Amino acid sequence: MTGTIKYFVLLLNVCVCSGQTFEFATVKDKDGFAYVRSSKEVRSNTLIDTLKNGFIVSHFGSDANWILVDYQKNGEERNGYIYKNRLVNSSSFLELKATRSKNELLFSHPEFKVVISRKVFDKSKHTFEFYKKNPDQLIKIDGKTIFGTDGNFPKTTYQTIKIHFDTVTIAVPETAIAGLYEPNFDSTNCYYDNINQILYLQAINGDGAGGYAVLWVFKKGVYQQKAVTRPF
Repeated sequence: MTGTIKYFVLLLNVCVCSGQTFEFATVKDKDGFAYVRSSKEVRSNTLIDTLKNGFIVSHFGSDANWILVDYQKNGEERNGYIYKNRLVNSSSFLELKATRSKNELLFSHPEFKVVISRKVFDKSKHTFEFYKKNPDQLIKIDGKTIFGTDGNFPKTTYQTIKIHFDTVTIAVPETAIAGLYEPNFDSTNCYYDNINQILYLQAINGDGAGGYAVLWVFKKGVYQQKAVTRPF
């Protein structure tokens, strides 16, 4: 059993045994923001942050009223509790049907299609930075933090992510996929909010120890933002 397979089997077992599922969620509240609190205990609920509508967090699902979320803000990893009705999970929307091949993944919708392609990582086209104490261990590629490996050279990388309409094709900018390696098409899903025309493209990637989750958000076919986390 390869390291990648072991990693995802372990992840599946953890989620099943604990009754939890990893989720990306978007803040949505009638007031336009949600408070983050230090505890789920009402008497000690200290306000520690405020997140505006549209802010992306991640969490492991729970039946509790208060959800422990993780997120990035101002370059920092943060966490805290948000009341569950202030969050909308990406997976709560329509899941688009996927067609998978070795290096291409297609999601179909009557009005558009999403095509993700990957390619073999070509060392000759990149620059590398290594740990001084361990010159065989990578810390950056092209000056960017690495997601998908734990100090090793990646084997695969994203090539393009495109949304095709009848006469228009929109591609995500290179910055939206840079630094993201070892894409896993078997753990990639696409959800669509028909009412607000928002597309959520979610993937759990990596070679095992370098595992990560990523969410791209598109509105009316236009790329809006991404969120990347190492939750496992």
